[in-house]
Amino acid sequence: MAATQPNICLYTVILLITIIYDVYGKGTLPKYYMSELCGRTLDMKADSKWSARVELVRSGDYRDNMNCRWTVTAPPNHRLMVYFKEIDIDRRFFRCDDYLSIYDSNTTNGAYLDGASKLCGETRPRHFLYTSGRSMTLLFVSDRHGDDDGFDLYFTAYHIGNCTEAEFRCKNGRCIHKSLKCNGYQNCGDESDMCYSKTGSIVGAVVAVIFVTLIVVGVVFICRRRRQARNGNVHIKTTESVPMQPAQPMYPPQGQAPPQGYPAYPQPGQYPPPGQYPPPGQYPPPGQYPPPGQYPPPGQYPPPGQYPPPGQYPPGPYPPQGNPNMTYAPPPYSAVSEEEPSKVAL
Repeated sequence: MAATQPNICLYTVILLITIIYDVYGKGTLPKYYMSELCGRTLDMKADSKWSARVELVRSGDYRDNMNCRWTVTAPPNHRLMVYFKEIDIDRRFFRCDDYLSIYDSNTTNGAYLDGASKLCGETRPRHFLYTSGRSMTLLFVSDRHGDDDGFDLYFTAYHIGNCTEAEFRCKNGRCIHKSLKCNGYQNCGDESDMCYSKTGSIVGAVVAVIFVTLIVVGVVFICRRRRQARNGNVHIKTTESVPMQPAQPMYPPQGQAPPQGYPAYPQPGQYPPPGQYPPPGQYPPPGQYPPPGQYPPPGQYPPPGQYPPPGQYPPGPYPPQGNPNMTYAPPPYSAVSEEEPSKVAL
């Protein structure tokens, strides 16, 4: 059963493409590129063509120094009608340096079509051009400065008289193939073959084309997913985990110098020996610590109990700190100087 799924998807896509062509692609014409057909002849009866579109080049600008001739021959008892959609051929100082000529015969020795002797510039003929017989020959010539787009035209085979069942009769009495009716091109020359639909019909056709296109895209997507799942090629995207980096210690291992950015640690022998730290609460204020190795030996700190109890310190003013001649007397805690004994407070 699985082996038939691709065939079912293929048949579905082909069917939907056919529907799209019937709805949207019915107004197209076969297209030829003259630069690729130089020196050849198009036999419309042999190729089953009743109308066709012609452009000079497939894309871009035409080449320099071109001299291209192309002949078109209509079915027996038919003539040709030509209509220009666009034209862009180099013209300088009111002179056709490059030009297109259309002859009313199967060679370049005959007469020109009326108004098609040397066409150049960007002004296209506003009217239809008609042949007097079955054939016409297009001749395009460019100099060494060819750098324009060229032209875009279409032609239709028609005849005058009784129309067959396979033909459509125009209001002007011409007969064209019935497949050319309502194709978006003026194949009759009087717009009687044109079909101007109402706005509702146009909107409905556009919606239908969009709907069918979405179905085609959905069918193709589902078929591809099933084929990938059957072949084991479906990839599930997962989130890659990032390994955690271990925290760096504040200090490096012993025996290693601290790298840049780590705080420096003291060298061995710079720590004070045990027992030389002052008791709790008796540390000197910041900035008055002795240098490493100069801490006072044990026993030189005032013994506990000789400091005034909290709240009983004498009121100021206090003697300046650092005066070695200043002594203290019993309460009322008056300061006595050895140099001026007569000024002891009473």
